[in-house]
Amino acid sequence: MSLADALSNVNRRTEDLIVANPASSSTEEVPVCHIVTHESQQRARASARATRLPAKKPAGSVLATKELEIGTTISQHDFDIKVGRARTFLEQRHRVLFTVTDKRNGKSRELLSGVVKALDGFGNPVAERVGDRGRKTTIDFSPIAVKKKP
Repeated sequence: MSLADALSNVNRRTEDLIVANPASSSTEEVPVCHIVTHESQQRARASARATRLPAKKPAGSVLATKELEIGTTISQHDFDIKVGRARTFLEQRHRVLFTVTDKRNGKSRELLSGVVKALDGFGNPVAERVGDRGRKTTIDFSPIAVKKKP
């Protein structure tokens, strides 16, 4: 069947003519084409999207950044909950930004040292930033690198 005959047999509103094996110029092969409905093409695209697997990240890579914020008037129980949440994030390979907001009682340094001590063994403090006229201090923790087995 010629290309003109194939195109005349296709209802262009509901079907497409798909070239499956194009003819090469060096050989005398006839191109192979399929008549496919638009509906079946949409179903094929949807199933292809559904079956694609997400790209795997390397074992040592960091997934995302999680932010936790506390004030200097925080109770011990709430502090323990926040630090526990930060440990969980670090165990799951997330970076953690821990921000302490000073409520004008000067305890931010004391709280920051407590956070660093509590997260020792789970994450390494990478950077410390002071902002908002000294009222907010942020410490960036990265998860501890996983040792590969020999």
